[in-house]
Amino acid sequence: QLPLKLMEHLEGVWVGEGMGEYPPHEPRFVYSQELIIEKAVPHGPRELTWSFRSVLRNKETGEGLQSEMGYMRFQPLAIDHGRVEIVVTSPTGTCEVNEGTYSE
Repeated sequence: QLPLKLMEHLEGVWVGEGMGEYPPHEPRFVYSQELIIEKAVPHGPRELTWSFRSVLRNKETGEGLQSEMGYMRFQPLAIDHGRVEIVVTSPTGTCEVNEGTYSE
Protein backbone atom coordinates (compact mmCIF):
# COMPACT_ATOMS: atom_id res chain seq x y z
CA GLN A 1 0.00 0.00 0.00
CA LEU A 2 1.43 3.35 -1.02
CA PRO A 3 1.34 6.24 1.48
CA LEU A 4 -1.68 8.49 1.17
CA LYS A 5 -0.76 11.38 -1.11
CA LEU A 6 -3.41 13.52 0.59
CA MET A 7 -1.53 13.41 3.90
CA GLU A 8 1.91 13.79 2.35
CA HIS A 9 0.77 17.21 1.11
CA LEU A 10 -0.47 18.19 4.58
CA GLU A 11 2.57 17.08 6.61
CA GLY A 12 4.48 19.97 8.15
CA VAL A 13 3.89 23.15 10.13
CA TRP A 14 0.96 25.40 9.22
CA VAL A 15 0.51 28.91 10.71
CA GLY A 16 -2.42 31.26 10.29
CA GLU A 17 -4.17 34.22 11.89
CA GLY A 18 -7.76 35.03 12.68
CA MET A 19 -10.06 37.13 14.82
CA GLY A 20 -12.20 35.92 17.70
CA GLU A 21 -14.49 37.18 20.43
CA TYR A 22 -16.57 35.73 23.24
CA PRO A 23 -19.28 38.32 23.96
CA PRO A 24 -20.05 39.71 26.43
CA HIS A 25 -17.00 38.66 28.48
CA GLU A 26 -14.13 38.80 25.99
CA PRO A 27 -13.67 41.66 23.52
CA ARG A 28 -12.56 41.02 19.96
CA PHE A 29 -8.96 39.80 19.68
CA VAL A 30 -6.50 38.73 16.98
CA TYR A 31 -5.00 35.26 17.32
CA SER A 32 -2.39 33.11 15.65
CA GLN A 33 -2.69 29.35 15.32
CA GLU A 34 0.00 26.79 14.65
CA LEU A 35 -0.86 23.29 13.42
CA ILE A 36 1.77 20.54 13.16
CA ILE A 37 0.96 17.35 11.22
CA GLU A 38 3.46 14.47 11.18
CA LYS A 39 3.63 10.71 10.84
CA ALA A 40 2.84 8.95 14.12
CA VAL A 41 4.97 6.13 15.50
CA PRO A 42 4.56 3.39 14.48
CA HIS A 43 3.90 4.34 10.86
CA GLY A 44 4.11 1.98 7.94
CA PRO A 45 2.12 0.10 5.32
CA ARG A 46 -0.23 -1.31 8.00
CA GLU A 47 -0.21 1.74 10.32
CA LEU A 48 -1.28 4.73 8.24
CA THR A 49 -1.47 7.10 11.22
CA TRP A 50 -0.62 10.79 11.56
CA SER A 51 -0.51 12.91 14.71
CA PHE A 52 -1.33 16.58 15.03
CA ARG A 53 -0.92 19.37 17.58
CA SER A 54 -2.60 22.75 17.48
CA VAL A 55 -1.91 25.84 19.63
CA LEU A 56 -3.96 29.04 19.55
CA ARG A 57 -2.35 32.22 20.99
CA ASN A 58 -3.40 35.82 21.46
CA LYS A 59 -1.33 37.55 18.78
CA GLU A 60 -0.74 40.72 20.83
CA THR A 61 0.07 39.19 24.23
CA GLY A 62 1.33 35.72 23.23
CA GLU A 63 -1.00 34.22 25.86
CA GLY A 64 -1.98 30.63 25.12
CA LEU A 65 -5.73 30.43 24.52
CA GLN A 66 -6.33 26.84 23.46
CA SER A 67 -4.46 23.69 22.51
CA GLU A 68 -5.41 20.25 21.31
CA MET A 69 -3.75 17.16 19.94
CA GLY A 70 -4.78 13.93 18.38
CA TYR A 71 -4.44 11.27 15.73
CA MET A 72 -5.78 10.57 12.26
CA ARG A 73 -5.95 6.88 11.36
CA PHE A 74 -6.63 5.82 7.79
CA GLN A 75 -8.03 2.46 6.71
CA PRO A 76 -7.73 2.27 2.91
CA LEU A 77 -10.37 0.28 1.06
CA ALA A 78 -8.62 0.95 -2.27
CA ILE A 79 -5.66 3.01 -3.49
CA ASP A 80 -7.65 6.26 -3.57
CA HIS A 81 -10.35 5.99 -0.87
CA GLY A 82 -11.26 4.49 2.50
CA ARG A 83 -12.26 5.23 6.08
CA VAL A 84 -10.69 7.72 8.48
CA GLU A 85 -10.88 8.07 12.27
CA ILE A 86 -9.89 11.32 13.97
CA VAL A 87 -9.43 11.53 17.75
CA VAL A 88 -8.93 14.98 19.31
CA THR A 89 -8.28 15.80 22.97
CA SER A 90 -7.70 19.02 24.91
CA PRO A 91 -6.03 19.77 28.27
CA THR A 92 -9.50 20.32 29.79
CA GLY A 93 -10.31 16.64 29.27
CA THR A 94 -12.62 17.08 26.31
CA CYS A 95 -12.23 14.26 23.79
CA GLU A 96 -13.85 13.93 20.36
CA VAL A 97 -13.93 10.83 18.17
CA ASN A 98 -14.93 11.36 14.55
CA GLU A 99 -15.32 8.77 11.79
CA GLY A 100 -15.82 9.26 8.10
CA THR A 101 -14.54 8.52 4.64
CA TYR A 102 -11.88 10.06 2.43
CA SER A 103 -11.00 10.07 -1.23
CA GLU A 104 -7.97 11.45 -3.01
